[in-house]
Amino acid sequence: MPAVPDKPAPTAVPEAAESVEVPEPDNKIVIVSRPQVTGLWAMTIPGAQCIEYYNFMEKGDVVIKSGAEWTYGNYVYQVPAVAEPGTPVLAMRIQYDNLKTDCSGNAIDQRGEDQQQYVKWTGPASMEFCTTQDGSQCFASLRRVLP
Repeated sequence: MPAVPDKPAPTAVPEAAESVEVPEPDNKIVIVSRPQVTGLWAMTIPGAQCIEYYNFMEKGDVVIKSGAEWTYGNYVYQVPAVAEPGTPVLAMRIQYDNLKTDCSGNAIDQRGEDQQQYVKWTGPASMEFCTTQDGSQCFASLRRVLP
């Protein structure tokens, strides 16, 4: 059965002076940028039987799961300008800590703690947290689990 139009069909051909509005297709391309660190990352703790997970979300939230401990906070990932040399910086502020024991065997209250480290990319799915801008002193290796 043919579809019934919402408007009646025109009964005459428009004159040359008349214009018929034809909707243009919406061909907009929207580019959404997100921090390069966005996604789920895993860090193996040497000498421990568990893995610490970092889940960096697009809107700047981070959830960290380590053993029985989990923490929540915010992060900012800053990349140096193209013309400037430098290493990206990751700053985190912990807002919540459930005060349980982490993979290292510690139960430390991290609420209100500010953390800052340089990020050294070692591959498209691997990075290191470093204390120095040149990446010579790194203390943690992370691998991407999920994009």
